[in-house]
Amino acid sequence: MASENNSEIVRCNNCRTVLNETPSIQYSERTPCPVCGSLSRHYEKVVVAEIGLSTSAKAKAKRLGKGKPFIEQSAKHELYQETGEDHDVDRIIDREKNLYKETIRDSKTGGVIRECCEPLDKHVGHGYAKRKVKEENK
Repeated sequence: MASENNSEIVRCNNCRTVLNETPSIQYSERTPCPVCGSLSRHYEKVVVAEIGLSTSAKAKAKRLGKGKPFIEQSAKHELYQETGEDHDVDRIIDREKNLYKETIRDSKTGGVIRECCEPLDKHVGHGYAKRKVKEENK
């Protein structure tokens, strides 16, 4: 059975102070930010869902359809072919912060098998990045 907790957060776009406004409020009805006086807003939608029997989840965030997503996140359960063991893999690719982060855990014990946190532009020769290196060398 799925459980959900969704919330919308309105922040000042200038100083990021959380404001007590609804996202649907008209510009003409906004009150200035109590900290900096700005009328510009930043909207966030938080979605939390717990779904039974799910084996993977992916999320991507893009700016108005331009270029690559500025952040990609995935969590999946997979069988590691070399050993036949079940692993849980969490991965974040953050192009804005130039960050690649990956954690691989043993599904049974929860123990960390591999953890990688490095600048994205230095993450070469691994997994998907390995294919890019081979293609460039042709």
